Amino acid sequence: SYTILDTSEGSVFLHVNHGDYHTAYGNIYLSDGEGLRFSLSIRHNKRDAQGRCDFEKVQGIEGVYITNEQINVEEGSSDKVRLRTMISFDKGGRWTTLKPPLQTNKGRDFACRVDKDPSCSLHLHGVTDSWGPFYSSKNAIGLVMATGNVGTSLSNKDDEVHTFFSRDAGLSWQMVREG
Repeated sequence: SYTILDTSEGSVFLHVNHGDYHTAYGNIYLSDGEGLRFSLSIRHNKRDAQGRCDFEKVQGIEGVYITNEQINVEEGSSDKVRLRTMISFDKGGRWTTLKPPLQTNKGRDFACRVDKDPSCSLHLHGVTDSWGPFYSSKNAIGLVMATGNVGTSLSNKDDEVHTFFSRDAGLSWQMVREG
């Protein structure tokens, strides 16, 4: 199965589920300008049974996309799904983790700090779960709001999920509200 994710910038982002119907991830491919040839952009993108994928374009800015990838695919299907949020500033050419804020909205340090643990990053909820997904608007260029957590993977625990805000299209983030 497949899902067309975005066609707004003269090419096609396409999610392809290479497994069976119950596979909760797939690969994202990007087409050339004619939409005829595709190349792999990122592996193991999170997908739900309805075909919705954790993949969003930051509205109003070309080339910026946010996605969630499953990071424990190789560990086997019996393990709990672990997700990591990735961002691309060059239309899917290179994906990196989100730089987490160092402090909470109350000025306290996060337990997970990127300067002490390189696997620490900011993770955001997408459309495939019950938390609010990442939001942006073409009328508010560069502004992104999302729910998520700072850690080594995306959490669903109520006391760990907070609201985060970016003023620069996802380059830097700050926590704006607990819970």
